[in-house]
Amino acid sequence: MALRGIPEAFQSRHAIRRLNIGAVGLALGCITGIVLGEVVGRRSDYSEVALAIAFSTFCVGAFWAAFFRPKGVAGHRGFRIGWGISAVLAMLNAQLACLLVAGVHDGYVGLEEVVQMLVAAPTLGIVLWLPALLFTFVCFGAPIVRAQVLAEKGLAGAERGELLVGTACVAIAGLGLLLSLAMPSAQWLDAFSPIRVVGYLGMLAGGMAAYAASIREGRRRAFVREVEAGNVAGFRVDPSPEGKVLVRVTSHGEGYRVSDFREELVELDASGEAKRARYCELP
Repeated sequence: MALRGIPEAFQSRHAIRRLNIGAVGLALGCITGIVLGEVVGRRSDYSEVALAIAFSTFCVGAFWAAFFRPKGVAGHRGFRIGWGISAVLAMLNAQLACLLVAGVHDGYVGLEEVVQMLVAAPTLGIVLWLPALLFTFVCFGAPIVRAQVLAEKGLAGAERGELLVGTACVAIAGLGLLLSLAMPSAQWLDAFSPIRVVGYLGMLAGGMAAYAASIREGRRRAFVREVEAGNVAGFRVDPSPEGKVLVRVTSHGEGYRVSDFREELVELDASGEAKRARYCELP
């Protein structure tokens, strides 16, 4: 929701974060489905098996990305908790993927087979889900943690973090699509087969998030420059002990009774980069 009187470039945009959460799930789903589909599938049903694994990984991966975004999982203790929860989610994904793949292979799975897969997937299946978990931590965990560190430095850092995560999603989804050209069972797939569409969507969502983050940062810098030059009515940049602060000025009264109401909106560093929004503290 837009905040009245607050410049658009300084308002929180959850849409970028949501795009990146979806992009992480799609990129993970694409590359995992393509690679593991080759391992556990057959050429006759490769497309369905790859899509089943991609769907499972998308659901669990998007949840994982959303879980890692809050500051509560930052730091050494939070990282240990996050690692433990990530391992549990990886095992859950293995179980769900096994069930979906069995459904593709056989069409029907009995209760006994379900129980066996639920036990075997996190135990015997460790040879598949553990490397996938390590890959996820390296390719997505590192950018997300870096995004958290940048976000703690202020609004400008948050945008740069989203740019980093979005770029990583584009790269991993693109890698998955390239692998689909090399995997023997995937080479015969149509350009717009479902598993490849997952990769296209991952690149699109990550690219949109990265582009939007870059544009917002540029607009914010331009707005501060215009305010400092005196070209924006109702705003000014004042010095503060911590650097600078973007101020909204509202005039009340008229004639000799006119008075200015000064409202501090955003803390800026010495170069004019946005650090912390003070309007969130206003009544």
